[in-house]
Amino acid sequence: MTMNITSDPEVFPVVEEEAFVRKEVEVTGAVRVTRSVREELRRVSADLTREEVEVERVPIGEFVDGPIPEHREGDTLVLSVVEEVPVVVTRYLLVEQVRITRRRRTEAWEEAIPVRRGEIDVERLDPPGADGDHNDT
Repeated sequence: MTMNITSDPEVFPVVEEEAFVRKEVEVTGAVRVTRSVREELRRVSADLTREEVEVERVPIGEFVDGPIPEHREGDTLVLSVVEEVPVVVTRYLLVEQVRITRRRRTEAWEEAIPVRRGEIDVERLDPPGADGDHNDT
């Protein structure tokens, strides 16, 4: 075998392979999910305690010395409702008596007081030349 070497370069084509991956969605079937609730009756038993309250209002209408604390009479709780009521009491205190009595009394009264009195004096005169023994009043 002989090799032939030439001075001309030889060109060799470069080939590159590329790989491409593609995804495709393919429907092959479907699923339906349904949720439901079933109801069934079952018997259960338990002991239940029920308390009932009875309220009774009892009118009293009496005066007491002060508030009455709550107390129990058996199973009954007794609450007293009081109201402050101002009470005015009028009493009379006799302070004095003034006594007025009418009496009549007569007594003699004498006193010297100045009194005015008018007087008239009449004198008769005889004409001149007459006798002076005659005097008529």
